[in-house]
Formats: sequence, structure tokens, C-alpha cells
Amino acid sequence: MRITYRKSSPSFADMVFLCVLTFGVSLAQNSQAQPAPFGQPTGQPPFNPGIQPGTTPIPGQPFPGQPIPGQPIVPGQPAPGKMPQKVRPFELPPDFTPPRKNPAAANDGKELTTFDKLEKFRRAKRGEGGNSDFTNALKNGIATDPALIDRGVQMRVYKMTLHNNRRNLASIRGAIERETRNAAKFETNVQRTVQFREFYLTTMLKYLRELLSNHIAVRLNAVMIMSEMDITIDDKNKGLFRQAFTGTRQTFHEILQDVDQPVAVKIYAAMGLKRVLEVPDAALPKQDRYESAKVLAEQLKDASAHPWYQIRLLEALGSVGLLHFGSDQAFALKTLGAVMMDDARPPSVRAEAARRIGHVPLDNTVLADQLAYAYVQLAREMAAHFISDVTAEGRQDAYLRLYLAFRPVDEEARAEMIGVMTKLDERILAPSFKPKVESGYATALLLIKPILNHPEQPIPEDAVTKVDEWLATNKPGQLKLHPALPVLKINPLKKAPSPEPEPAVTIEGPFPAAGPSSVATPATP
Repeated sequence: MRITYRKSSPSFADMVFLCVLTFGVSLAQNSQAQPAPFGQPTGQPPFNPGIQPGTTPIPGQPFPGQPIPGQPIVPGQPAPGKMPQKVRPFELPPDFTPPRKNPAAANDGKELTTFDKLEKFRRAKRGEGGNSDFTNALKNGIATDPALIDRGVQMRVYKMTLHNNRRNLASIRGAIERETRNAAKFETNVQRTVQFREFYLTTMLKYLRELLSNHIAVRLNAVMIMSEMDITIDDKNKGLFRQAFTGTRQTFHEILQDVDQPVAVKIYAAMGLKRVLEVPDAALPKQDRYESAKVLAEQLKDASAHPWYQIRLLEALGSVGLLHFGSDQAFALKTLGAVMMDDARPPSVRAEAARRIGHVPLDNTVLADQLAYAYVQLAREMAAHFISDVTAEGRQDAYLRLYLAFRPVDEEARAEMIGVMTKLDERILAPSFKPKVESGYATALLLIKPILNHPEQPIPEDAVTKVDEWLATNKPGQLKLHPALPVLKINPLKKAPSPEPEPAVTIEGPFPAAGPSSVATPATP
């Protein structure tokens, strides 16, 4: 009988068996012999840090590197015969302080909807109360189905809370703002246009408020939408002009007063409140304006707040549109003057406070001569600040704000009677103060003009000297901007530090013999 052997390739099961077998043999070999340390050739005995190479252990005695029985161990000292422990760089030092936990605004935030719900609303056919029906009702200003408007607004606002949309918040916000501008676009009746837009914006505000406790990026985009809400937009055919929606005023108050809100969110809330306060008097009662002014004044008490935030608060307070309210005389001027004369605040903040005084509707009861003195004093204090800190930025910006406190540069601001000099020219302020105000204006220009025209050059010393002389000559006994206001502190002028003399340069010899010089002698002028 002949047996024939056929040569065939191993099957997949055979290959798996060989791999398992090879791994098992290798594991058994490794368990019998200790691996060689890193850097030591194989085939040598295992390394013991307590045994020096070439030494032989003595029977009955501990190996080097082992503690001796009965020997006391001193705390903080290595055990006898024990080698000192090495410092491990990957271990934290004993005085390590872990970083603070992320604030609530940095958390992921709760998702208020799902992608499936958004898709279901978007794909709904016409007549089923979906996105197409909402868009049609929004443009035509039809509020016959309030539930449809509510559902459509909710879907758009809640879309910002999805974690996957975190990078698309700007585009989502832009789409909401575009739809808001087109709300009631095809409505021809002005009254119905305003009514529908008020209903639509009130509904949106209801859902935007829910986002103010979400992730910081979500709440920031929410307050940005609030700050741009308009009850009417520019429409020549309807005779309408852009006007802010005053229904957001209380929400802005709550944001400003919330100590847990990030400053970035508060900045946009202050900007939105400024737009609300700029509406005509018929759209916002004086009582509401006064309440907003008190909220702004309370926030401005913190001199350590971020300068951008302080400037936005000052802009809003300057737009309050009131000088007096009942028995509270010159309430806005009181806060603005205190900020202007507070030398603990940055120069840009103080200059903005001076500028916003010119936006308040002043009258002839304001002591304009002392206001001019305060402006010149501020110009001199800013000069001392920037002279002592030659690396400080914002010098030109601060002096531009101070210039605008005297006189605006555009015709629209002049038509609105903004600026102390403009109010003086229009006899809004008492004419008896005109000589002193004009003198103070000319003196302040000695510092303002060189800095605005040549910001890279140092402040002229002769201009500083002339300003000092004017301040000493015209210093009032008490600095008050209004008879009903408290006395303002006149800060002592800080002298700029004298520059240190340059060290003398000594040139050591030997020198070449005297002879004709190869350096050309400059001609005598």
C-alpha cells in the first residue's frame, strides 16, 4: 500500500494554535528568570542596589542596603544601611495647591432639546405646524396661532444648547437676528407690526432667559441677542425708525446684579441697557430710567472691576436722559463726578466718566466753572500717570475721551447738545461761567493736542508747567459740580520721577600719538 503525503498550507486555526503555544512557552521562560534591568546585558545576575559589584555577602549579617535589627530609626533620616531615596520628578510637591474648579459658567450646560426634535420640526409638511408654517407666519406678522410662534422660537433658541453646536453659536445667533429683523416684514399696518413684534420678542425673551445659567458661550450669545432686540426697525415706507425693545430692561438689571455672571455677559447687558435708555421719553417713563440709573450707580462702586465693564456702565449711565428725579438732585452727575475724580481707577475709565457728563442733560444749576477745573485736574493727573509709566498703553485714547468731554467732533453729537462747550455755546449752562470754562478748555488743550498729534513723543514739560500754574491760580475752596452734591476730593499732583543721570564713560589708554585727525570737522552753523 502506497501512502502519499500532500503538502498543504496551514489553516487559520493552526496559526492561532501556534501563536498561543509560542506565547505560553515564552511566558513560562520569563517566569523562571528575572529580566535584566534596563541597560544591563542579559545573562548576568539581577541587580541589587545595596550590593556593590564584586562583594560577597557575609553569613549572619544583613546585606548592605538592609536595615540592621535593633538599630533605632531617626525620623527624617534614612534607615541605617539604607540608601537615600531618590527624588521622583513625577510626584507633586508637598505644598502643591490644586487649581480651582471650573465655575458653573464653564460647565457643559444642559441640552434643552435634541437633534431629532429639531429635525422633526424642520421636516414637517406645510399645514402641520412645522418650520415652514412658522417662517410664513413670522414674515407676514400673523399671530392667529400663538402656539406656532412659541414652538418656532423655542426650537431656534434651544438649538444653541446642543453640545455639538458649540462651534456654530455665532451662525445660529446670526440666523435668529436676521429672522428677528424680518419679523412682520410683509405687514403693511404699522400698529399691527408693532403689536406682532412685541409678542414675538416677548416670547423669545422668555426662552433666552433660560439660557442665562447654561455654558458661558451659550449665555453670552443669548445676551448678545437680547442687546440687539428692536421693537421697530428702519422702514421708510412705514415711517419707522430703529428703536430698542424696552422689555429687556429688567433682565439686564438681573444680569448686572448677579455676582455669578461672568463679566463678559455683564458687558453686553450694560450695552443693551444703554440702547434701552436711548429710546424716546415717550417709550420709557422717568421712573424706569431712574431705577436703571440706580442699578448702574451701584455697579460703578467697584473700582476694581474690569475697565471695559466700567466703561460700558458709564456709557449707559450717560444715556439715562435725566439730571434730577424728584428730591434726588443731579443723581447721575454725582456718580459720574465721583468716578472721574477717583485716582484708583484707570485713566481711560476716569476720562470716560468726564465724557459722559457731557451727555447728561445739564442745566444752569450746574457749576460749570468747577466742572472745567475738574477736567483740567484730570488732564494733569493723567499726564503724571503716563510720565511715570512710560510703557503704559491707552494714553492717546484717554486724552481723546477727555477732549470729547469738552467738544464733540461730529455734527450729530453737536445737534444733540453733547459736550460742555456745546452746552455753553447754546446757553444751556449759565453764561457767567463761560470765561472760566473757555480758559480751562484752552489749558487742557496744552496737554491734549500734543498727545493726540504726536502719541509717540513725551509730554512737553513746559505744557505741564503751565497747567500747574493754572490749577494753582484757579483752585476753588471746595470742588462741587452742583450745589446739591457733596464736595469732591482734589487729589495732590504727583511729580514725575527725575531721570537718573547716565554713568560717565571712561576711555582707557594707551592712545596714539597726536597727529592730523582723519575725522572731518563739522562746519560751524
